[in-house]
Amino acid sequence: MKISQDIEIRTVDGRKFDMLAGETVEVVMGGFSLLDLSLRSASYTTAFQLPRTPTNESILEFASETTRYNRPDIEIFARFGTRDMYGYMKVVSFGKTYSVTLKFTDFINAMSGFELNEIIDDISNPIFSGTSYQDAINKMTASGKYTFFHSYSTETYPILPDMGIFINQGEIISMICVKSGYTSVLGAGVDLSAKFLFCRDWYYEVLAMGGGVFDVNVKAGVKKQYKSISVLLKQLCLANGLYFTVDEMSKTVTFSKIESLITTTPVYIETLTLKEKQLYTGHGRNNTIKYSVGEGITSVTKYATFTADGATSKEALQLEILIPSKIGGIHNLTDVTDLVVASREGTKYDITYDYNGGGYYLSVNTEYLTIPNLAPVYAFMQTVFGDTFIITVEGYINSLQIESIMSGRVIRSVALGGTYFVEALNYNINTGKTVAKLIKL
Repeated sequence: MKISQDIEIRTVDGRKFDMLAGETVEVVMGGFSLLDLSLRSASYTTAFQLPRTPTNESILEFASETTRYNRPDIEIFARFGTRDMYGYMKVVSFGKTYSVTLKFTDFINAMSGFELNEIIDDISNPIFSGTSYQDAINKMTASGKYTFFHSYSTETYPILPDMGIFINQGEIISMICVKSGYTSVLGAGVDLSAKFLFCRDWYYEVLAMGGGVFDVNVKAGVKKQYKSISVLLKQLCLANGLYFTVDEMSKTVTFSKIESLITTTPVYIETLTLKEKQLYTGHGRNNTIKYSVGEGITSVTKYATFTADGATSKEALQLEILIPSKIGGIHNLTDVTDLVVASREGTKYDITYDYNGGGYYLSVNTEYLTIPNLAPVYAFMQTVFGDTFIITVEGYINSLQIESIMSGRVIRSVALGGTYFVEALNYNINTGKTVAKLIKL
């Protein structure tokens, strides 16, 4: 049944925009896609028009400056029926009217322009202090935040400036969020305690502070890894099977397991009707997850596969991060300039080092790392795509239901014959008109 609800948009300081009579606003749902695992997008509106009234001219006076090419986003509150949403307005173009869009998170944009090496300024040094060189390093490796590995070297000193460091992936995700002005939250079942990222450009510095105190600092070396933090975050999410949601009011980013999406409690809805049905053949019978594994300082390609309806093989996603192997039980990362992810083997070893050739020996709690297996991370895809089809539906949904659907992403309908994952959705705020793509679960 068609609905009718008003739209009201205000700036955060309370100024209300004038709206065109009869103008409709359509929201495109963002988030995670099962058909494109690499996709991470924000919810936004398609372009709509605002009249060039004195009120709107006053608020948007910057937008009509003919010499201005970069029109900034305006923080707004949008009321759709009984629902208030915080977001950002962007002026796309102007003529007789202003053509504008709204987006409901700025997190992706906030990450742009920052590279991996720039977040080192946010690390508090010292990261650890001890009563001896050995004590400080052992505290570091026992922390779960940082560690180091037994590596090939011409010296036997345990920490060298050219070795790089391993940092816990949860910690690096937190740093990325902080750099962007947000706080990270790991959702239920997300465990990154044994997951690490190798940073070639970073190294540990151990300083004798006097009085028996030794500090461990993290420093940046020569820049070789020009990795955007937004690209890095996407790769870390892919490597661990995670997606994220953003709360702009609290500035928090919550990371959850992708497979949890398909087990959420469905929203029951009977107002959608079938437009089109197709068998799932998008990725073919053998769907592959492609990633690189280090062989010394070179790399080879590995695959994790799951099967689905179809007749041909197709790549589902590709990870850019290198995953290290071992030679003789030792990681050879001396010449590696790529980003590396790896997991603990679960056992640490007390390795004895000659203290820089000085005849003093240190027993340091060192660990080896192992290649993560991505197949179990995406095993749930077998259940989803083993025997499924995709349908396109349309109908009318009220504002309370649409909020639950956009957050939970699973619906159940007797009329449609089962439970479905909401892959894509366009929603007209004024009328409730909905067009959605659904995957049968």
